[in-house]
Amino acid sequence: MKKILILALVLLASGVTHANGVKGLDSLTNKKRSLWIPDFAKLQYAGGLGMFSVHGGYNFGKRRQHELDLGFGFKPEEVRGSEDIQLLSVGYQLSTIKPIELGKGWSIDPLTVGITYIFYFDQYLDDLKDGFPEGYYFLRNDQTLQLGLEASVTKRFKKGKTIKGMTAYFNANQDLVYLLNTYRSFRQEHGHLISLGCGVVFHFEL
Repeated sequence: MKKILILALVLLASGVTHANGVKGLDSLTNKKRSLWIPDFAKLQYAGGLGMFSVHGGYNFGKRRQHELDLGFGFKPEEVRGSEDIQLLSVGYQLSTIKPIELGKGWSIDPLTVGITYIFYFDQYLDDLKDGFPEGYYFLRNDQTLQLGLEASVTKRFKKGKTIKGMTAYFNANQDLVYLLNTYRSFRQEHGHLISLGCGVVFHFEL
């Protein structure tokens, strides 16, 4: 558990460390910026990506409305009494509405939609099948797709800082494999169909 927490913190901090040593990080002088340096680092709690997950990724588009990220999530054994779960995720998000500017560097993004591919390291996750009838999981559950909706608020910082801004967000997500398995078995459990999450984003480029 301690090793996983250390790894998560190292991944999150590495973006800040590398960005701090790169000249011309600002988008106006982006020529010197290495592609290996992500546009942002993200730390998320819950939301279908383990108890905690760390991400790094890039924004693109005319108003940077598109987002791609790679993440690592985990859930320790002590939580809910099951085995440790570790996963990798690749996500795409689209900001559907132009952010609402509030002044003094603050803005609100009311609706972002996304899709995420998730791969679990524990193949088939047999421990999750306990208590369910044979055939309940008719699809592989070591990988899945997740659809999500998100709302966020962002604060931009003054120019010259390594971290250009921070975003706090809340999301609601739906695991498609879990949904299909649940409907097929006629044992729908509404309380488990939606995963809620929240997190913070550190922007190295805005």
